[in-house]
Amino acid sequence: MNLSYTDSASRTSEFSPPEMSADSMEIDDSLYSRQRYVLGDSAMQQMAQSSVFLSGMGGLGVEIAKNIVLAGVKVLTLHDTKQCETWDLGSNFFLRQDDVLTQRNRAVAVHPRVAELNPYVHVDTSSSSLDLSTDLCFLKRYQCVILTEARLSLQKKINDFCHFHQPPIRFIGCDAYGICVRVFCDFGDQFEVSDPTGEEAKEMFIQNITQGNPGVVTCMDSRTHGLQTGQSVLFREVNGMDTLNGTARQVTVLSPYSFAVGDTSCLQPYAHGGFFLLVKTPRTYSFETMEQQLSEPQVLTPDFSKPEAPLQIHAAMLALDAFQEQHNRLPNIGCCQDAEVLVKLTEEVNHTLTNRAPVNSELVRCLSRTAQGSLPPLAAAVGGIASQEVLKALTGKFAPLQQWFYLDAIEVVKPLLSLSAEEFSPRGDRYDGLRACIGETMCLELHKLRVFMVGCGAIGCEMLKNFALLGVGLAKSSGEVCVTDPDLIEKSNLNRQFLFRSQHIQKPKSTTAAVATLEINPEMQVDAHLNKVCPATEGVYNDLFYSRLHLVVTALDNVEARRYVDSRSVSNQKALLDSGTMGTKGHTEIIVPNLTESYNSHRDPPEEEIPFCTLKSFPAVIEHTIQWARDKFESAFAHKPTIYNMFWQTHSSAEAVLQRMQQRETLEGAFQVVKLLSRRPSQWEHCIILARLKFDKYFKRKALQLLHSFPLDTRLKDGSLFWQSPKRPPSPIEFDLKDTLHFSFVVSAARLYAEIYNIPYSEKDLSQEAVSRMLSEITVPEYRPAEKRIETDENVKKPDQMKLSVSSEEEREAIAQLEEAITADHVTPERLRMSPRLFEKDDDLNGHMDFVASASSLRARMYSIEVADRLKTKRIAGKIIPAIATATARRRRAVVWGVCLGGCLGGLSGSRLGSRLGGRLGVTWGGCWESSGGVVWESSGGCLGVVWGVVWESSGGLSGSPSGGLSGGLSGSRLGGCLGVSSGRLSGSHLGVCLGGLSGSHLGGRLGVIWVVVWESSGESSGGGRLGVILGGCLGGRLGVVWGGGPSGSRLGGCLGFIWESSGGLSGSRLGGGRLAGRLAGRLGGRLGESVSEWLCCGPQVSLELVKWNLPWCCLCCITGALWDRTYHGVDCVVLQVHYGIEPTMVVHGVKMLYVPVMPGHNKRLKLTMQKLIKPSVDRRYVDLTVSFAPESDGDEDLPGPPVRYYFSPDGDAHTA
Repeated sequence: MNLSYTDSASRTSEFSPPEMSADSMEIDDSLYSRQRYVLGDSAMQQMAQSSVFLSGMGGLGVEIAKNIVLAGVKVLTLHDTKQCETWDLGSNFFLRQDDVLTQRNRAVAVHPRVAELNPYVHVDTSSSSLDLSTDLCFLKRYQCVILTEARLSLQKKINDFCHFHQPPIRFIGCDAYGICVRVFCDFGDQFEVSDPTGEEAKEMFIQNITQGNPGVVTCMDSRTHGLQTGQSVLFREVNGMDTLNGTARQVTVLSPYSFAVGDTSCLQPYAHGGFFLLVKTPRTYSFETMEQQLSEPQVLTPDFSKPEAPLQIHAAMLALDAFQEQHNRLPNIGCCQDAEVLVKLTEEVNHTLTNRAPVNSELVRCLSRTAQGSLPPLAAAVGGIASQEVLKALTGKFAPLQQWFYLDAIEVVKPLLSLSAEEFSPRGDRYDGLRACIGETMCLELHKLRVFMVGCGAIGCEMLKNFALLGVGLAKSSGEVCVTDPDLIEKSNLNRQFLFRSQHIQKPKSTTAAVATLEINPEMQVDAHLNKVCPATEGVYNDLFYSRLHLVVTALDNVEARRYVDSRSVSNQKALLDSGTMGTKGHTEIIVPNLTESYNSHRDPPEEEIPFCTLKSFPAVIEHTIQWARDKFESAFAHKPTIYNMFWQTHSSAEAVLQRMQQRETLEGAFQVVKLLSRRPSQWEHCIILARLKFDKYFKRKALQLLHSFPLDTRLKDGSLFWQSPKRPPSPIEFDLKDTLHFSFVVSAARLYAEIYNIPYSEKDLSQEAVSRMLSEITVPEYRPAEKRIETDENVKKPDQMKLSVSSEEEREAIAQLEEAITADHVTPERLRMSPRLFEKDDDLNGHMDFVASASSLRARMYSIEVADRLKTKRIAGKIIPAIATATARRRRAVVWGVCLGGCLGGLSGSRLGSRLGGRLGVTWGGCWESSGGVVWESSGGCLGVVWGVVWESSGGLSGSPSGGLSGGLSGSRLGGCLGVSSGRLSGSHLGVCLGGLSGSHLGGRLGVIWVVVWESSGESSGGGRLGVILGGCLGGRLGVVWGGGPSGSRLGGCLGFIWESSGGLSGSRLGGGRLAGRLAGRLGGRLGESVSEWLCCGPQVSLELVKWNLPWCCLCCITGALWDRTYHGVDCVVLQVHYGIEPTMVVHGVKMLYVPVMPGHNKRLKLTMQKLIKPSVDRRYVDLTVSFAPESDGDEDLPGPPVRYYFSPDGDAHTA
């Protein structure tokens, strides 16, 4: 990769980038490490030798420029003929007010800010005319050409030139007009992709291979192979059918666990062992020119709820191109006459298309009204997509887009169609482009927003940039964006976190990002904190803090922190935006109180833990050896030194420790600490000796012991061999100083021992000559295997070394060692201190990765496992999440677009917003019910919606309206393919039930939901204990639901365990149980009716009923379907007894596990009060807990419970609310 620094000072050229260098140079891993894991070194080399031409420096163009410069192309030419205008400040984040005042060329203005993103990329500019008369021969020097803000006629001409050039020049055309965007790709007639998926091939162990035609391969332990028919797999280490080894065979999938591989009838019978790998096979894609694609477009469908939208937008945008050719302008903002002209043009264009859909006149009119405007997040989203296509075009990695991509944001502007044209008229400021799309009123709402963003990495930088362009949180409107992140900037961040530069390394992320954001939009109010959001900072981020917010945004990199922030947001009734990326993948999720499920309502599959015995004695794949090496680092250089320091801080006198040990008093960790003290090295030579002995222990003695305990011919009770796949027999390794891997292990281990024991050493001490001299003088005692038990049970957990029982002989030995140390005057303050090392993967000079890489590779050799390179070892050992700027860009824009412009931030009243949340929650916000006839139904009183058990009314809520229910009937209709409901109505002064007959309805989906609303109108409640409604129903044998009307006027709505509150009460809490509450209610049956009545009564009966039911303290009242807004005392902890099959599996406070039944000692915690478990500070009023429960059957995910707010009373008692 060509990584020599190129001066990117401002220069212009007549389309003349410097000649490419064919040299392949070393990649700067400190900058590109995360991206290397996504693309691979080969793709990085190709990209670093590529030149790109980019025309158009509007909001879309500058987004593409940012992303591909961060990615690391060789040369980028920025082209533009336009001058900066005030309008541009609302879409181009690299333009400043001075650029507008001096009327600079846009390409020249953004050039220095684009160039400083990556010193390894040469960025130049051009402002020459580019039109139909331009000689295009200059493009021959580029590998990819990208056009933005270009007329269709010019795009077609340049595309033809690129397509028919040999070799083809990759062409990408991008356009953004108001609410509609498009991307077109043409990579030539024959474009070969080396790796269409980019997924890492994993080793899958084989259980059996049949001898037949076809032969059938079965995966071990019923693991799913994830293969597709037509793919090929490579076999290795198969015993018996040896001829399969090293061969690739095409597969025919038979089941998730088995597949056929052709004729094996002539091969030897399968004996045991072996694994297979997916073979990556290149694939060739064929592209047509834009001219060929216009009439019969090949489109991608991004939103399956609108399958015809891409073709409809295709026709509309072609008509818009025709409008520009006819009138030499875009339709005027809000002009109805221009809109009708565009509708007519669209109908004419549509008739000429072979592949077409019915014209969507509403979409065309919205496009016409907004074509001159811009939605920054939408332009940024398509910019991220286009940038990813550039990387595909240059590297041949990942399947390319074929060939059109269309996206619209019509849901944003449809509710605004009734507004007057003046609402969208320009005001002469930076928000005119945005105003043309969403109007002045919505702009003002965005200015007033108060947003709390947690985390300021790649996602956070993109969020802040979009907030700045949208005008979110302006000081003059009393808005604010509060951002907090305790982390400092590292060099590897600069590859994606575009607000940071090299001079910012080791400075706080949050404050640096705040300054950079204000440069984009000086009108913003940004408050930067350095705090971690966790239980310890609840004094800062308390209920009062949350009460001032409109929105919480998470830009985090771990699940635990997300869960905590989600629980705080739910408890305080605040909307939450969550998102994340991993490589080219990502997710977004919008969480709205009383409308959607929370983040904690679903669980990602738990990470598969490597069994202790596998790590210790029986590694099978390289991941096992890398984790083993990482564990050895933690144990030797972090954990043991920490325990050592803690012990001597607690027991400051060695003589006192000796006396207590002589009196047979048990001191936890004393045996291990004394051993560390007695073996403590005092000079560099001792560290070399210690490292050399560790080599023998890890890579020779361990193998000898295993082979002694389990000889190669050992057989199990069933007669099968002990050493068969996945178990691999080890081979002892003899130390060889000439082997660089052996030398690397000894030197890196010795360095680390010297550092934890505070022993100085010099560079000369690390030389080959000096180390060889010392090693040659070491005599390693001969090892004799012992008769000891080796753990083979995969269910056994790793024991706590500090709590292992110590034999009397070991006690005597420890006492003697401590006596000797005291006598020899070795117990000094300096020798009672160690310096633990925190594993730092990104510093190649500290020796941490040297130790892990060498230890892992040596262990892999010992077990005949294919060794991983340093890059892969670093990724696994450091738990690095692969990342690339283009993926971050796409994900962040999609979230901000869907929320900032959908009206979610300022409140949901009156809005109708369609969204797809990460493919997980298909929600039609605003409540559209689709009947079997495809009709959208709305009530006269506003738009009522029911989506996945959520019922809400956009025009004013559910309270206090005699006819505010679901009036009318939808009997027999199919709602979203799930359900048909015939609804009842409320009477004015009593509890009403909207429950229709199920005849004719189609019940589908995972839950089989009865859609039912129960609430109490007019705030009436009879004594606070009146049981609202008892519904006895049965779906799949699971449902017997009781919903009680709460006291104090709280209104409850529920659907199969979704519990929500429509207006007030409960101190802002929102508790939802999902499948859990439905399951509980079904188990409890009719008995629940009476008990709920008693529960809702005042006084000590609440405590009595809780004890009577023997419900665990960790859920108390939240899972029963009853809510109340009162407090009570006397229930600190209830003995855990599972009467109804509801078993808690986890209780978490922040990131601290309070109760996990499978963890040693946790069952004893059931007898403790919450005071003792939490140990709250004096001023702590409550804690928020996260709870999950056991699944209905083995193999299912745990059932997430609702967040629980647990209050502490002044007298030490506790209660929930």
